[in-house]
Amino acid sequence: MKLTKYLEPKAFKSPIANYSNRKLNRLALLFVVFELINVVGFISINVPYILFVGCIVIPVLYIAYSQGCRFQISYVLFFTYLCLNVAICNPPSLFKSWPRLALFILLLFCCSPSLQSMSLRYFRFKTFTYSIHLFLILSVLSFFCYFAGINYNTSIWVSHYANLSQSGIFSGLFWSSMILGPVSAIGACYAIWMYLQTKKKIWLVFAVAALGATMFSSSRSAVYGCAAACITIFYYSEKHRTQSLKKLLAVMIIATLSFPLWEGALSGINQKNAASESLGAYGTRTDKFEARFAEIESNPVLGVGFAAIDVNGSDVYDPKTGTVEPGSSWLCIMSMTGITGLIFVLSFFMRAFNAARQTSSIYGPLVCGLIIFFSFHYLFEGYALAGGSILCFISWLIIGVGTDFNYER
Repeated sequence: MKLTKYLEPKAFKSPIANYSNRKLNRLALLFVVFELINVVGFISINVPYILFVGCIVIPVLYIAYSQGCRFQISYVLFFTYLCLNVAICNPPSLFKSWPRLALFILLLFCCSPSLQSMSLRYFRFKTFTYSIHLFLILSVLSFFCYFAGINYNTSIWVSHYANLSQSGIFSGLFWSSMILGPVSAIGACYAIWMYLQTKKKIWLVFAVAALGATMFSSSRSAVYGCAAACITIFYYSEKHRTQSLKKLLAVMIIATLSFPLWEGALSGINQKNAASESLGAYGTRTDKFEARFAEIESNPVLGVGFAAIDVNGSDVYDPKTGTVEPGSSWLCIMSMTGITGLIFVLSFFMRAFNAARQTSSIYGPLVCGLIIFFSFHYLFEGYALAGGSILCFISWLIIGVGTDFNYER
């Protein structure tokens, strides 16, 4: 059985099955490379986002426009609401809400299903496949970097969080362990899904390496989210649910019996758990969660404004750049855009998951698992509205690919 059968658009079983565009192939690869350049540690290049707009967004939108595309009304309403949110809430200028909102909307034009055409669905799918391939490669290499003593974690992160209570020390080929964790988790999900499709044991080796890199990152949300995603992939990969449950039971038994072999990989997570016990109900995120709760209570409908926080609140921010760390994507959606914004985002997640669950495409279980992963990971990492984050990029891309299953024929 040829591996290309599972890598080419033909397996997608959608309107893009007989569609091909070399320009979009190159743009998709360039898109992924652009996102990765800003997070890998061995490339010290800070690519300005104006290049992202000029080299990727404009060409993609031009191709889509020239071949005909239409707006999704739900996303038009969402973007309109976000603009009204900034106009009404009028956050302090230091947070740069308007430029950050513009970048977020441009990103979603390319990644989310906000624009629909055959060429854009093809572009999103190719970007997705390039992403998961490169994520797996980098996570497997990072696994071996752990034993080779190679760690590109920047000194500023190590000096701030040397006790592991807030951030892991090992980040492999990435500049932060908070990037290595979710990227490796996605790679592990992809490898497990590939094993279920091909039955080739090499994919189990890749899956173990990617899972190891996820554990070495000491990212609890990535590890637990990956576990939930893998269970979902197993469950939806079999037509007969009893077979899925039997496979899950076998995996759990093997994992339990082999626990002494991989227990050491959880040392960073155990240190975090121990350190969190004295830091309040929400561990290291107690202060941030409480700040978000206070902002939600102060303005539950509209929030405090896109990309902003309450300057009189208890949370900290960078007064020079206006950068904030919300601590949770779900909470920051509520605190920044109110319950109205949360309803929009939840509806996007639910529609994408239902489409992936009901599709006949072999990619359905993988996308279902990844949506579950981000649904969990959003609880503890606040990047959902950060247009410049690679995690924002991949999470909305998966929502886009999932929703595109609705356009199968």
